[in-house]
Amino acid sequence: MTDFIRKWHPLLLLIIAIYLAIPKPSPEPGDRFQWPLHAYKWNLGQDLAGGSSLRYKLVQQDLTDAEQALRELLEPLKGKTSQLNPEAARRFGDLINGGPLKPGAFTVRESSDESDDFDLLKTAGLFDEGRVEAARKRYSTWSAASKRKTDKALSGPTIETLYRRLGTSGITELSITPLGDDRVEVKLPRFATAGETQRYKDLLETTGKLEIRVLAPDKAEFTRLNPPQLPKDEGYKYKWLEVLDPANAKISNMKELGGKSYVLVQVIDPWDLSGKDIENIEASVSDQGKLAVSFSFKGLAVAKFEDLTKKHNKNTRDPRLVANLIDEKVYGAYSIEGVISGSVQVSGSFTRDERDALINVLKSGSLNVKLELEGEESVGPSEGAEAIQQGVWSFVVAAIFVFLFAIWLYRALGVLVIFNLLMIVILIMGAMAAGLGTLTLPGIAGLVLTFGMAIDGNILINERMREELKKGMSARAAAEEGFKNAFSAIIDSNITTLLTALILFKVGSGPVQGFALTVAIGIVATLYANIPAYKAMVLGVIGIKRDIRFGMADLSFLENRNIDFVKYMKMAIPVTAVLGIAGTLLLISLGSSVLGMEFRGGHAFRVQFKEESEADTVRSRLLEAKNDKGAPKYAEADVQPIFGFGELAGTKATRFDLRFPMRDEWEAEDPKVINDQLKKDILDVFGGQLQSSGWVSRPSDAREISLTGEVQWKWKDAETAERNKDIKDKPWKIAERSWNGKEDAPITKKQEWFGEVLGGADAQVVPGTATTSADGLTQTYTITILKLPVTDSADMGRKRDAFQRALRRLFKEDADRVLLATDDVALPSVIVTRGSLEVDVTLSAPVSTELLNQAAAAIQAKITALGTLTVTPRNVKDGKTAEFNLRSAEVTYSPDITSNTSFAALDGNLREELAAWLQNTPDVKGVYISQPFLMSTTIGAAVAGETQWRALLAIVAALIVLVVYIRVRFAGMAWGLAAIVALGFDVLVTLAAIGVADMLGADMKVDLIIVAALLTVIGYAINDTIVNFDRIRELLRADRLATGGKTPLRDIINQSANQMLTRTVMTGGTTLTSTLIMMILGGPLLRGFAFAIFVGVIMGTFASVFIASPILLVFEKRGREGLYDLTAEESEEADKIAEREDGAAEPDAKDFEDDKAESESKDEPKASEEKKGDSSGAAPAQG
Repeated sequence: MTDFIRKWHPLLLLIIAIYLAIPKPSPEPGDRFQWPLHAYKWNLGQDLAGGSSLRYKLVQQDLTDAEQALRELLEPLKGKTSQLNPEAARRFGDLINGGPLKPGAFTVRESSDESDDFDLLKTAGLFDEGRVEAARKRYSTWSAASKRKTDKALSGPTIETLYRRLGTSGITELSITPLGDDRVEVKLPRFATAGETQRYKDLLETTGKLEIRVLAPDKAEFTRLNPPQLPKDEGYKYKWLEVLDPANAKISNMKELGGKSYVLVQVIDPWDLSGKDIENIEASVSDQGKLAVSFSFKGLAVAKFEDLTKKHNKNTRDPRLVANLIDEKVYGAYSIEGVISGSVQVSGSFTRDERDALINVLKSGSLNVKLELEGEESVGPSEGAEAIQQGVWSFVVAAIFVFLFAIWLYRALGVLVIFNLLMIVILIMGAMAAGLGTLTLPGIAGLVLTFGMAIDGNILINERMREELKKGMSARAAAEEGFKNAFSAIIDSNITTLLTALILFKVGSGPVQGFALTVAIGIVATLYANIPAYKAMVLGVIGIKRDIRFGMADLSFLENRNIDFVKYMKMAIPVTAVLGIAGTLLLISLGSSVLGMEFRGGHAFRVQFKEESEADTVRSRLLEAKNDKGAPKYAEADVQPIFGFGELAGTKATRFDLRFPMRDEWEAEDPKVINDQLKKDILDVFGGQLQSSGWVSRPSDAREISLTGEVQWKWKDAETAERNKDIKDKPWKIAERSWNGKEDAPITKKQEWFGEVLGGADAQVVPGTATTSADGLTQTYTITILKLPVTDSADMGRKRDAFQRALRRLFKEDADRVLLATDDVALPSVIVTRGSLEVDVTLSAPVSTELLNQAAAAIQAKITALGTLTVTPRNVKDGKTAEFNLRSAEVTYSPDITSNTSFAALDGNLREELAAWLQNTPDVKGVYISQPFLMSTTIGAAVAGETQWRALLAIVAALIVLVVYIRVRFAGMAWGLAAIVALGFDVLVTLAAIGVADMLGADMKVDLIIVAALLTVIGYAINDTIVNFDRIRELLRADRLATGGKTPLRDIINQSANQMLTRTVMTGGTTLTSTLIMMILGGPLLRGFAFAIFVGVIMGTFASVFIASPILLVFEKRGREGLYDLTAEESEEADKIAEREDGAAEPDAKDFEDDKAESESKDEPKASEEKKGDSSGAAPAQG
């Protein structure tokens, strides 16, 4: 068994990797057979699959808010500590005067019958019991928040809460990962619209802090105040809070400030009811027919709420409105009709999604932190599909080139090389399918590079075999020697590349991490494939055919060179100095302009135009946006055309990247606000030139509707109100003669009152329940007409207007005791309850009309409520169209928008099903519902600054780690110093080349992708340098043993460079060709990446020969013993040889006899091995 595994382990591992990599069908319900490991599949990154990536900083808002509130409470004591209790002055004096707040500084009582440090503050006329209790609460809140910060317990609980929130929102493949202790990254894949992304962002950014508070009393001392004024007495208890929906809140005493409405809320009270006190959270509908959220209190909170309503209901001396606060915004405030101990309702002008989101937030629990958006990136499905196409073609073309090159160079061995390279790729894909990584576009670039660089190990082994075959060794003996001699170079070069990949993985994020992970997995796969697997394959072939002759291409034009490289080094040194200085000066002059958005911060959008446009035209149009002073608003904006796979690059394009670098004034603003403003300006500037939203839905052919009218009324005067106080709990209008005191009058008199609206139809009139304001002065009343037939949209409009006239007549004109509380009756709202759902759809590319009909049939089978779906194509050409109308059969909609059969629900389901069909149908792959913004990226200034330092740290760390590794492996500082100087030159010139390319209009900026390329270049360059150093060290050791170290180091360096010329040309050629293919086919994201590697490989090869080697010559003056290490036996033998060369005593006959005997004893096993090798395979022919 052991022998079987030793021989066939490559094939066994390959079969396992193939099985993991291939897609396996998921089991259907009822299936008896399930594919083993069917859950293993490739995970595509956001840049390939589309979606949104959100990066948040976790800010302990409760920590800062509690400290600020505590300091504000203590403010009256500043300068008055002498009036306090001496012990209070001693304990609190430093804090009162602005000193730091420290954990554990003050004791806090656990029950009301205990005393604590805060009781010391109570001072008559200066600091009353209310302030003491408020200060105690604020300090307790601060202490709890401080403990969470000390325990670094921010990201863990936050991620758990966010998973609970988003996990019930229909998101698949949700990913929330911590970025250090105070940041998280949330990935939301494959959204069809920007609106859906925004919905989930709102869910994430809502802390969900629910509070039940009472508003300030409706008394003159409070109503005369305007924000930010507070009451003179006990002002610390109150706070002005924004009213979320002032138009529907119906709160008296709201005040305007900065275009927003505010109301004074008592935020410190004895009850302190919050989200932790509620349960049974569920959807409901208010008495006015509005969407609402209901919940009930639990535990002690039941008694607390009962006490609150007992003290502040409308029948008490201090009637108040009770308000529902979420994240310190007033969702609604309501009159307390009496003592309540049951459920509570939060209502407002919610949409169905907003109501569901609120329920989700309340159920998942509040966050202890506030999420501040620092960066955002969104990729549309079309951009992801195109990225996959570009990446795959880059890989395929590069693979074909490498395969052909391997066959040409190594003939039969070339077939084994191809098999070896395929094994590496399959092992990588198998590892990723097993869950070790996510495939990104840079990850595909990593595969391309792996293909170009993995062959280096095969070349090293095969060229060593070539050398041994020329000496006349058998195929088996040559293979054994080849693998043995190439082993150290392969290990060293791959380990250094692995180290740079691990550093990049630690520093990078998203696609860059995908690249690093692909390279790291590729290195491990390469080490296995190059050494044990390739050796097993080569020896296996030799074992099958003992007389095999490995033919190889004739490379004598490279092998027989005797170039004096050291002579050219003297000329290379000034060239190197000039290039280094010029590169440094260029980078200094370019400054931050050469940096990409990841290092500068800012906002970027990829927009889709309807027709091709010139880049200069787009740029000039963008300048038309003016600021308040009339100057161009975005003069610094960068405009770059984007060309798809197969499109010829030029000046015209239909897609453009618009980039807006970070400004100083933007740093303090909410990134979302800036992002929305930029989008608005882009839409304003380009208007109809941009691709419009491809989904416009509406109800059509309305046949039945519901009308809802809302009226606010008040008593005509105080005397009338007093006379009718016995009906204060009923609609006051029933006191009118037309009502005859009957609440059901709208039903019994529907034809009389609403005959013009009904038109003889037997529609249902539903009178609402009147709600009274907290001050008892106004009532709000609704009347709804259900199942009202209409013939068309004009008839619908006529009946709505007739309903408004009827309400105006009833509640404004025909009124004796009540008056309208508003200027006029509002226009009634309309909900279509029966009709067709009609959508105008625009796709990103034409699709055959036959396929569209198939799509309609497939969708109507899933959404049966819509009935038959009819497709009406528009602008058909050659049987294809990108524009069509989609219409359902007549549908009966639920008037309850929380229902799955409401118009909003059916419209959303229809869109989701069409998007899914486009994504899953092979013939329309890459087609999507059009939209103007294909991609967007937001990077905050803080993230940009941090990314700069992390990138710089990554490069410096890579250089240090590699120098240390070389120092350990090569036993001398000379090697490490030579390597770091060569690498520094390589990085500097590559950065300068990127700057020059960007100046010439190539759109290449230094970002994390370029940093990934630089670290790859460092890995490649150190690989090249190590291979050369390894050969120099080998020749130095051989010379020390042969001549005692008499051969000049200059000659050894030349000999090494000439011997390695074949390997240098072959490996460099495959890598450069692979990167060139990537540069041409890889698209805009990989173009700069490939260019950096292309330049870096050339400069790295140059530096390894013409920079690193001259530094070794400098160290020769100190003695070359530091350049290599010998075993004790080798050192003893080398010393003997050196003594002989230096003219030691002439050897006598006994010395010759001893040497002869020693030589024969050493040659005997070698001859035996040669004889054994000759029996296993004849020496191959050369060439």
